[in-house]
Amino acid sequence: ENQKPNSPYSAVIPKWCLSALKNSSIEIFGDGKQLRDFTYVGDVVRVIVDSIENQVSQESPVNLAFNQKISVNEIARLLTKLVPDLQVNYLDNRPGDIRDSLSDGYLLNELFPKIKPTNFEANLFKTFSWIKSSFIS
Repeated sequence: ENQKPNSPYSAVIPKWCLSALKNSSIEIFGDGKQLRDFTYVGDVVRVIVDSIENQVSQESPVNLAFNQKISVNEIARLLTKLVPDLQVNYLDNRPGDIRDSLSDGYLLNELFPKIKPTNFEANLFKTFSWIKSSFIS
């Protein structure tokens, strides 16, 4: 939630949610089997709060991703639960796109062993609802 879906710099999930709500198609570059590691903003907030409350520090950067592999096709499939007639257009691969982009999550898990990622599908549906209430009249 709270990520603008209509900016040229928007991430794919808010863009797709807005497109689905406007009955527009979504575009997938390549075959859609690309894997990504999406992290819900609430999970990031929990890590930050825990680091402050427990005075956790680390000299090197910590990637706030949990190594949750999800394909682009799976996100599109989940959106069809909300918009059953959602049209998906497959386009050629974009030059320079990385096939799979994942964090190993090891350091995050070592520093914050009690924090686990929340459910991706539930978070996607919350994001969808927020975009609907914020951008659709």
